[in-house]
Amino acid sequence: PTSANSRTASPVAPAACVRTSLSAAPSMAPLDADVSLGTDLAGEAKDPLAAADSPKSDDVAEALTDVRSAASSSSGDATLCEVHPALGGSLSPPLLDPLQLANFSPGPTSLPRAVEEQIASRFQQPSKLTSLALSHRSPEFGDILSRAVAAVRRVMAIPEGYEVLFMHGGGHGQFAAVPLNLCADRTEVATYVVTGTWSNRALIDASKYCSPHIVDKTGPGYSDFPELSESDIAPGSKFVYVCSNETVNGVELFRLPQLPERHRGVPLVVDASSDVTTKAIDWVGANV
Repeated sequence: PTSANSRTASPVAPAACVRTSLSAAPSMAPLDADVSLGTDLAGEAKDPLAAADSPKSDDVAEALTDVRSAASSSSGDATLCEVHPALGGSLSPPLLDPLQLANFSPGPTSLPRAVEEQIASRFQQPSKLTSLALSHRSPEFGDILSRAVAAVRRVMAIPEGYEVLFMHGGGHGQFAAVPLNLCADRTEVATYVVTGTWSNRALIDASKYCSPHIVDKTGPGYSDFPELSESDIAPGSKFVYVCSNETVNGVELFRLPQLPERHRGVPLVVDASSDVTTKAIDWVGANV
């Protein structure tokens, strides 16, 4: 993407955006320029890590040479191409950007400003310790934990028969924790319904700890969730794994799959790490 007031020195490879600082004094040291990969003419994102091996790198180098030549007779600062830092993976806004930063990336998200301010104010109370400095065995932290569990149960309507565990390691940690807890050894079988990137990664991890039976009817594009038949569930399966929201490929479950009658007693494991609070969950139908 280029700014409205940009100047083009010479044709540049479609996948490249050239950004350079033009010095007001031609006698100064050679100009610093960088190349940031944006999108090609078809709108497809290009990987910055592949820039060095790109067949168009010679074109970019030639374009930079033309830019330097054009800059030698210029004065002031000019921007040939504005590239937002987020396109390179940065979570810091450009300088002088008037917009408030919000993070919609996977993992940590943005908190409401009022919540951030309340948290910050706690650090200004010298007579009290924040949760960062409390022992996990102290009654103060026990109170925090009990209130957190109660809030989670209320918001997510979790029945009393289910325990709430706060686990580190995220979804990847559970890829290993599930088969390690539900399968006694690598000979035991578990059925994995593969509908995208995350269920495929879970399958790869599970193969280290059990013998996965794979259900993959979606084809190369991962565009649907299959109806599960009797023959899909491996005999003796210790559990059936599904991912309720494949964020990479776009397949999302809005209701849990119904296991065939003969396999209703097999535990259903649902990876809902990316949509766990976005919709009601059938806790009785989902065992883990």
